[in-house]
Amino acid sequence: MIRRLIPYRYPSWRATSAGVPLLILAALLELLQPWPIKWLVDYVFGGKEAPAWLSRLWPALASQDTTGGILAVCLSIIVLALGQRCANVFSNILLIRAGARLVLQLRCKVWDHLHRLSVAYHDRTKVGESLYRVAYTTLTPRSRC
Repeated sequence: MIRRLIPYRYPSWRATSAGVPLLILAALLELLQPWPIKWLVDYVFGGKEAPAWLSRLWPALASQDTTGGILAVCLSIIVLALGQRCANVFSNILLIRAGARLVLQLRCKVWDHLHRLSVAYHDRTKVGESLYRVAYTTLTPRSRC
């Protein structure tokens, strides 16, 4: 079965190869979302010294400025959340497009096979049954077979 599906992957490889890294990026950004809360507890309210890389990124966290630290944490939460959601949306769009293209190719192949069947087959089976097997809305005017 898998051997038969391999030729169908080539037309949608671009969307798949772009969607999978975006999906991984979305997962990584989601894993980073608790860190700004840790910064708030440790460096803004806890009085600990922020690491050098974090001080360069957000100088307000190193200066013991509570208002600036809270603002830096809030902006970090917003940036991480927006980045994660954007990566998730674009990966979903690309992967759904690739899946829909695969389904369309499979349905077109079935439709072509139905056209090549003998007239005797079509006399024996109901038209509705054949159309239902191709998912009854497979070939809309917008599809390209």
